[in-house]
Amino acid sequence: MFLRQSPLLRLLIPFIAGILAGNLSVCNYIQSIILFSSSCLLFFLYFFFIKRLRYSLRWLSGLIFYFVFFMSGLNSCILYTSLNYPDHFFKSNSTYFIVRIIAPPVFSGKGIKADGEVIAIETGAKWNKSSGKIKLFFQADSNYISYGKLFVIHGKPAKIPPPLNPGEFNYSKYLACHNVFAQLYVASGQCKELPFHDVSFIYEFSWKLRDYLVSVLKKSVPEEDIYSVASALLVGYEEDIGNAVLKAYSSSGTLHVLSVSGMHVALIYKVLEWIFSFLLKLKRGRHLYFATIILCVWFYSLLSGLSPSVLRAAMMLTLVVTGKWMSRTSSVYNCMFVSCFILLAFNPFLLQEVGFQLSLLAVGGIVFVHPLLFRIYTPPGKIMYAVWSVISISICAQLMTFPIGIFY
Repeated sequence: MFLRQSPLLRLLIPFIAGILAGNLSVCNYIQSIILFSSSCLLFFLYFFFIKRLRYSLRWLSGLIFYFVFFMSGLNSCILYTSLNYPDHFFKSNSTYFIVRIIAPPVFSGKGIKADGEVIAIETGAKWNKSSGKIKLFFQADSNYISYGKLFVIHGKPAKIPPPLNPGEFNYSKYLACHNVFAQLYVASGQCKELPFHDVSFIYEFSWKLRDYLVSVLKKSVPEEDIYSVASALLVGYEEDIGNAVLKAYSSSGTLHVLSVSGMHVALIYKVLEWIFSFLLKLKRGRHLYFATIILCVWFYSLLSGLSPSVLRAAMMLTLVVTGKWMSRTSSVYNCMFVSCFILLAFNPFLLQEVGFQLSLLAVGGIVFVHPLLFRIYTPPGKIMYAVWSVISISICAQLMTFPIGIFY
């Protein structure tokens, strides 16, 4: 019955199976396109020829359709891996690169860490277009490193080493899921700044807005430890958290609360539902109610620096709210699966990220478990209702994410 109400789930299952197969595949991107095209051609031939000839073979339509989505998942996984492309910088022997800084650098006492994107490499006496992300480490005095700047860097990128101890966190695999396969330590004489600036207006505005809010917090909260925790909880700014605070939260098993994630977005969503509930009493206020909630959720995404975990949760909640807007329970479930499908289509390696799994389960707790919990107990009075709404949403999210938390 549930599968009939949620047809997108039946398509999502073979798509995810294809992604899992893509992680084990040795095909290059040309071979994957050929396989995907062949599967689409097979479906086309069946739909327009074989199906008309024999009604008894109608079961093949579902089988072939699932195979097309399986190949779509496999194809997206291979195409997303930048190392499969022939112009990836790591496949060349060049030692000169033009690199763009694609995110705000992280400053520490030992140096500066930055994410870069190679846009050109020197081969022979000319520059050729290239692609690929790289992890860069600069000296501590490199204060000129900032988002959007372009540099000519001299050096030989190295492969990110695998873990050395059993059970150690596999950082190289984690970066590979983000299309980062190489790193480079840059000395002061190996880097030259170019007179260009290439930024995304939305991301730059978001990061500047977050930095402004962090500066306001820093002035308002004199205690450094309290300020660092507040900035991490509210807007996801974690650079000022001291080692002592990190150790304390890690020992208590609550380190995850310092990262703005789907849980934060879910709680904000439930608070927004309560704050703007008065709009439902107005004539045609229902449309304004849902539109306001969606806008506020995305505005919070801007405040938090458009972090991937918040963006994922915001997109899932946007589609879930849209389903409620349509006044169809099945639409809510379908919207959740649609959001999952879209996110995995753009980045199939999200499937391996703990953050994506936790966000998906947290939103699932809102959609599936929360209505059941309210059927069991609905408190009297507006204040108790609002308090129970926030508490119950936290309980539902924790119940859904607890098993995977224990697993990891």
